Amino acid sequence: MELPLPEHPMFSIYVAQEESFLPCPRESSPPITNDCYSISLKKIVKGDLNYGRTSYDFTNGALIFIAPRQVLQ
Repeated sequence: MELPLPEHPMFSIYVAQEESFLPCPRESSPPITNDCYSISLKKIVKGDLNYGRTSYDFTNGALIFIAPRQVLQ
């Protein structure tokens, strides 16, 4: 994904368009980690998100807060 440089070095907003993501089967989806804090607003989400040993269903949308090096799958 090629993104433009952020206007501020410590804050960035990215609006994800549905066309920019390819469907990935659950069996082959790699864990996702990040080296910074992130806040995501998911208006329409299909599927679940695994955090630890718990699976969460976000069919009505969600506000997700992620810490550095937190693993999502």
